Amino acid sequence: MASSLAGQLFRMRNIDRVITSERSQKIRASFLFDGRQAADIDMQTIFDIGCDGLGELRKMNRKFDSFASTLFSPAIKDLDRVLQTREENERLDESIRSFLFLMAPYFLTKPAGKALEWLVRRFRIQEFNARDLLAAILPYHETKAFLTMLTIITFETRDMELFGFLVTQRKARRLLDRGTLMAQCVRDRALMTFVCSSVFRACQMGFEYAGLHAFYAMIFSQYITSLASVGGTDVQFVLPFVLDGLQLDGDAQIAAYMVLGTLATRVTLSADALDKTLCAVAQRPADLRAMTMCVVQLVQTQEAALTVGLSLRFVRALHAHAEFPRVLCALAGDYDVSLFMTPLLAALAHHAFDDTEALHLLSAFVPLLPGAHIPVLCTQLVREYVTRGDSGNLTAVLDLLQLRHSQQLEDAIGACAVDANESTHRLLYQLKIRGSQDNASRVLPLQETSTTLYLSIGHADAGMRLVAANALRDIVTGKGGEYSLSTEDACDLIVGRLEHEDDEQVLDIVLGLPLSEYVPAAKLIVLLAQLIGRVSKEQLTDKIIARLLDTDASTEELQTQIAGAVFPFVLQFAGTQDVTKALATRVKESAASAGWLAAIGKYANASSPGKYNKQAAAALGSALASQWEKLSNTKTGAWAAQLQRSASVPARTAAVAVGVQAVVKLAAGKNTARCVSAAKSVIDAALDIVSSLGSARVSDDVAQTTVDSAQWDQLLSGLAQDSRDIACARVAVGSISAVLGLLPAVATLQPGQWFTAVQGDAELAYCDLVRTMFVSTVARSGETSSVDGVLTGRLLHECVGSDWAQFLAATWLADVGPVVRAQSLLALRALIPQQPSALDLQTVLPAVVAMLGDDDERVRSAAAACVKQLKQAYPHSPAKDAEQDIYMYDAFYGATSDRLQYLPLQTVVRLVAQLAMHADSMAADADVAASELGAIVSRGTGSLGGKPTKLSSQARDSVVAFLLSHVVAADGVVPQLQTRLLGVMRAVVTDSVLEQLLPLLNSHVDELKTQSLPEAGSTEDMLIHTLFRTCYAPSMAPQLANAKQAWPAFLEFLSGANGVPETWGPAERAQAYVQQLSFEQLAQGFTDGLGSEAVAQITSCLIRVAVRGNAYVMAGGVSLRDLFNRVQLDAVTAADEISAIAGRLGDDENKSKKARAASEPSELPELATLLEYVQNSSVGTDTALVPALVSLLSVFVGADAGRHGTQAYVMQLVLGMLTRVFEAATAAHIVVPESVVRVDTIVQAIRTSSSPQTHNQTLLLLAAVAAQHPDVVLHHVMAIFTFMGANVLRQDDEYSFHVIQQTLERVIPPLVQHGGSRAEQIAQAGP
Repeated sequence: MASSLAGQLFRMRNIDRVITSERSQKIRASFLFDGRQAADIDMQTIFDIGCDGLGELRKMNRKFDSFASTLFSPAIKDLDRVLQTREENERLDESIRSFLFLMAPYFLTKPAGKALEWLVRRFRIQEFNARDLLAAILPYHETKAFLTMLTIITFETRDMELFGFLVTQRKARRLLDRGTLMAQCVRDRALMTFVCSSVFRACQMGFEYAGLHAFYAMIFSQYITSLASVGGTDVQFVLPFVLDGLQLDGDAQIAAYMVLGTLATRVTLSADALDKTLCAVAQRPADLRAMTMCVVQLVQTQEAALTVGLSLRFVRALHAHAEFPRVLCALAGDYDVSLFMTPLLAALAHHAFDDTEALHLLSAFVPLLPGAHIPVLCTQLVREYVTRGDSGNLTAVLDLLQLRHSQQLEDAIGACAVDANESTHRLLYQLKIRGSQDNASRVLPLQETSTTLYLSIGHADAGMRLVAANALRDIVTGKGGEYSLSTEDACDLIVGRLEHEDDEQVLDIVLGLPLSEYVPAAKLIVLLAQLIGRVSKEQLTDKIIARLLDTDASTEELQTQIAGAVFPFVLQFAGTQDVTKALATRVKESAASAGWLAAIGKYANASSPGKYNKQAAAALGSALASQWEKLSNTKTGAWAAQLQRSASVPARTAAVAVGVQAVVKLAAGKNTARCVSAAKSVIDAALDIVSSLGSARVSDDVAQTTVDSAQWDQLLSGLAQDSRDIACARVAVGSISAVLGLLPAVATLQPGQWFTAVQGDAELAYCDLVRTMFVSTVARSGETSSVDGVLTGRLLHECVGSDWAQFLAATWLADVGPVVRAQSLLALRALIPQQPSALDLQTVLPAVVAMLGDDDERVRSAAAACVKQLKQAYPHSPAKDAEQDIYMYDAFYGATSDRLQYLPLQTVVRLVAQLAMHADSMAADADVAASELGAIVSRGTGSLGGKPTKLSSQARDSVVAFLLSHVVAADGVVPQLQTRLLGVMRAVVTDSVLEQLLPLLNSHVDELKTQSLPEAGSTEDMLIHTLFRTCYAPSMAPQLANAKQAWPAFLEFLSGANGVPETWGPAERAQAYVQQLSFEQLAQGFTDGLGSEAVAQITSCLIRVAVRGNAYVMAGGVSLRDLFNRVQLDAVTAADEISAIAGRLGDDENKSKKARAASEPSELPELATLLEYVQNSSVGTDTALVPALVSLLSVFVGADAGRHGTQAYVMQLVLGMLTRVFEAATAAHIVVPESVVRVDTIVQAIRTSSSPQTHNQTLLLLAAVAAQHPDVVLHHVMAIFTFMGANVLRQDDEYSFHVIQQTLERVIPPLVQHGGSRAEQIAQAGP
């Protein structure tokens, strides 16, 4: 007990010495403030600052919540740690340590600085917790914040040996660069130990972060590279820290991997150290890929891995990670890991002989190993086999290698046999013919090849495979003498050849075997169907078809697969007649003649070379049509769709031919949905055929093939005279023509449905099909073939018809590329001359004008060409009352077309003429369209002037109303048109813009309140942004001032929600979204063109937003502080707002004491924000603020002193602002009216406050007031000096001395100069 008391007294004595020293120097340690400034800030103010910082930190990380009731509790403000017991101080130190490590990731933020300021003041962490503080912030050693903290840290004597170099840095005021830190770590390992221990302690406490791990990895790696040479003692020092890092989780492990990789490049580890390290790395990896890269680096750089090998313990550690083989093999595809693979595979081969885990790991590797590493594995296994004299556990692995990589295994055996003795030769021979009765193919020797049947039939040399195939034929047909094969062995050999064989002689022998006896039907059908596409000889194809049809297809699924395989050969064109005849014969003879096979058989058997069986083709088409949904939606029945995507052009052509028949049947049955689905499948396949053949092989004659469904049979009948390519191209082009001719009669669209939503799924599918075909065709602009041109024309003529202009506009306004947009516009230009001369296309004009502002010059040029073509289409000088039929007068936008306004023909002609005159300049620059349209609307003509007749004032108004009506009518139909057209109209400034667009904007905002917000960059988001920017553009400012609806609406948008909702609903989110749009407009200089009254309203609104604290700043949005820097603040408005807040605070003070104590007035934090802004603005010294500030000061003077922590700060703001106002007024020779100066209130502020800062600020204010109104101050001079003598003179600090000096210099001379005798002055001053 005595020793404990003695220790406390000793600490108190030391602390008193420090305090005395601080007072004598008139400074106090501070992280945020200058030492002299900090000495004048009381504990309560610092506590408020610290709590504010903690509050912000709690928003960043909820783990800070626990410190609100400990280190930042009001109860701890009076704690004196020197009077605490050792146990209490240890608990306090632990709490501070936890806070410091938790705060470390946020050290460079302002909230962290505020919180640290409180800990420095109250707990003097820079003295008592210097090591923990340094440990927490050392990763930021190159920052100014670290240097600032370093200047106040007091190191104990015992720490000077370790941290003395920091004192040198501090004295020089130099940042601690990485090189200096590394040099010190090299000189003093204790410092390196401190750094690593700090990192590990933070991780163990659960306070790790990415920057900490990066610091650890970087500092340790640089430490290793900084060493001149790495010896044994260095390894003994470094390695434990690395192993400790491996025991941590997540990024800490990866950092340890990086350090380990650096160490491995500098030192050669012993075999034992390498093994321990590898096992530690593989023990519990947080990231398997990172661990794998680490062990690869270690093994590839360490000689012991090659000379001694890898241990069984390490192999077992790797086996614990099931994904390790996959990860390693994936790495092998990206990096060279051969130096790792060799010792690893050697270790696996060695340990797998008698260890199950090693065997499992090796077995997992075999199927995944890249081909380059297979020979290495084979060599290691053969060597192990020879060394052990037996295969042991390796039997399964050897079997797997013989199955998958027989050639590589045989090469390894051959290499090992070179210069081998007789006993080794015997072992190798046994390995070569190794097997048992149930694996006979592996031991059957072939004298001709000097190896086994199994190895020969999979040999790389086709001649050896041919010998083996003949031997296999002899064995399975009973001519193999004493040799025989089981069904399973024969199946394996046959399947292997059918899957991989590319030599047609070998295939001819294999196909002659009784395949059905050895290979299951389902497997055989799949193999043979795949094989058809790989062979070229017709004789071989005939054999394959024969084997397919001989297969017992007992189920409909198998029959369908067979049909799909033989189906490509039902069409007859030059070169395929013999196969088709063979097909007919085989189908007739086949026992399996049901279902699809029966239909194909009927077709093929009834046909002869050079002829075409219409009835059979119709039967196939009917069958396909009746089961179209099944074929499209089931896995096993979609053989037609599979054929259409086949690599074989004849297969796709046959599928297309019969697919057309299906479309004909479906169209006749009026089954729109199924018909459109079938048509899309047929057309896609036909286009693929044309694409695969290439435009060079599709002549113009073939490209012009035009047939309808009635002519389809005739086209197919003439294919026998064509070559394969021409026949396929003719079928492809003809099928497109026939299908397009059928579709319009099946899908009946309402007029104008290319813009609007269609009525049913079938019509939607039809529109989608036509649009997709058109887009895909014109998208190949640079490589368009004659087929593309014909297809585009057929689409527009057959499928679109009279809706051509609407269809093209809908296409170029959709989300398509610039090539499609340009080609669609050029198609419009090409079609305009083909229309009746009396057709008025003004409904299409806004969509064309909108594209004049496109970002792509190709699109603008195409739009300009359309404008010029429209000019030619219109009459040159129509009469005033002339009229033409308007294209899609009441249907262009569907139901909303009744919102359109139309132009007289004469006005349209003049508008188009003006646009055409400037078309070239618009095509060259995307911004020209907006400026020229603005000029046309404002002056009646563009910038060039010229012959085209100017538009009259009435005509210009009509043009604006016409364009805006399209924006309104397109709402909900073509939002892309709205966005693009408004972009081109951005220079149009008229009252009608607001009248037309504001209701549209309001409707979209109302919709937002009931649904989720649009994604950034989406069509809806861009539309709302465009509407808002158009209505509230800076150029619209003069119109807004008199707008009865638009201006109040903007102020409402700017205001946002009332209060800050706890949980945002759709309505609040919508208000936040629109408020941010308002902020963006203000940031663009929106207020520059407004009058003073409107600016005052905006300023008042912004102040209310700041006061309420409901400025919702979206990601990447404009902040309220940014706006305050752009909007000119009005002093009168600011004063009114301050007065209003003062009134509300006064009402709060009139409540009962219990009600007042319940909570801090909500206005105080927001009021502080407002005062800070006003203080820093250009009106911060305006005398108009004085009445409001004095009124606010009177409220604080009447409040309970010190009841709210924020009140003291706000009161000091008010006093400071008043001081600056009076000083500025005096300097400018402006006299503040005496009536607004209430010196009694100012003096009362001194009496009611206990804050030294408030006292000093008040005295400075009185000095400033005395310079203007000394007589008013004279009445209170005795009270002032009495207070100064009782309080201020006792403050032994430099700032208080400055205040006294200012008071005496400013108060006394004006009072003396004011005149009167000494007796009169004393009498006025009073007792």
